[in-house]
Amino acid sequence: MFRSAQIVPNPNGDRMQKLLDSQSVSELLDVPPRTLDQWAYLKRGPAYVKVGRHRRYQLEDVERWLAANTRGGDAT
Repeated sequence: MFRSAQIVPNPNGDRMQKLLDSQSVSELLDVPPRTLDQWAYLKRGPAYVKVGRHRRYQLEDVERWLAANTRGGDAT
């Protein structure tokens, strides 16, 4: 099940989103985790941050990527 991002304070006092792992993003987008791997390799998917060897996503980056890739209907 998708684990939602929670807002947590960072040491500077600003608010920062909890990073999502690939499994959570794949569930959110309803695509297999391997698809995210391919998109990352091809530089096609949502922006991510490398934490060690792991890819982590900010929810706002995933939402921005979705908005930029919306087609049809009233979309621009």
